Amino acid sequence: MSTLPEGQRMARVSSSDEQWLEFRSLARRKGRSVATYLGHLVQKELGRAERADARRSDRQSPAVRPGDADSEVSQGWIPPWEE
Repeated sequence: MSTLPEGQRMARVSSSDEQWLEFRSLARRKGRSVATYLGHLVQKELGRAERADARRSDRQSPAVRPGDADSEVSQGWIPPWEE
């Protein structure tokens, strides 16, 4: 039986001791607990994934015609850091 409040999750993090201490320090500098800051990062990642999915579906829309290189680049390009 979990001791976590209803609707909350727990995860293990794989990082070096140095990285973990730096992350904890960053959370404190932002005035947040580690749990709150990790939750914020989860929300940001979900938002990023939704935006990337929307761009992918835009790329497949009829507005982008095969062979129209300018349209494909402007409407369908997804930066590598958002894939």
